[in-house]
Amino acid sequence: METVSLLIICGGLLALLIVFLISSKLQPAGSITQHKSVVFVTAHPDDECMFFGPTIVNLIHQNIEVHILCLSTGNFYGEGKTRVKELYASCKALGVDTNKCSTIDDTSLADGETIWSKTQIQYYVAEYIQSHDISAVVTFDEGGVSGHPNHISIPVALSNSLPNSTLYKLTSVNIFRKYISFLDIIIALILGEEVCWPPWQLMTAPFVAMAKHKSQLMWFRYLYMIFSRYMIFNTFQQS
Repeated sequence: METVSLLIICGGLLALLIVFLISSKLQPAGSITQHKSVVFVTAHPDDECMFFGPTIVNLIHQNIEVHILCLSTGNFYGEGKTRVKELYASCKALGVDTNKCSTIDDTSLADGETIWSKTQIQYYVAEYIQSHDISAVVTFDEGGVSGHPNHISIPVALSNSLPNSTLYKLTSVNIFRKYISFLDIIIALILGEEVCWPPWQLMTAPFVAMAKHKSQLMWFRYLYMIFSRYMIFNTFQQS
């Protein structure tokens, strides 16, 4: 009896997911797709695929110009040069033109457990927006997804400081939702969150991109890749 009940529950969840995915074809990524050029502002090499991969792939599939601006080289363990090379390989795997991928090497924005300078973040982002005619900026929210202070520094600096661009913040969720993979789409739908994921034929792209970050592939990264919702889909709040 318990087995039958479990099958019914799983079947119901699967049915909801299928209905959601079918209906989503009408609005595959929400308001972000209204923009012609989008820059993803990240803190470290590998953020682009660990957290934003599904959306990056989605936008490129829709012929939207995507840029990556990584505010550090990820040199905490002295591997900055290696990690920058891995970033470019990851961007290529996601479909991003490597000429539109940039890193910042500034001691005030060094990889570490510190809050970064607001003025430096604002300076580099504003300069990039102006020189590349960017209409939307995508970054972390104030929870930083993982709570990393470098992640949190970016939305704190950029909120209310982008008069000519729209800011989208990646939603941080609790640990339960974070690690139930695609099942969290159902919760996101119920809550009315703006959901974005890749087309089916490109669902593996974020995983391929993550594999390019060989210096970061410790055992717990593999668990993250298997269970994290951020490898499958993203939700955003417009600021």
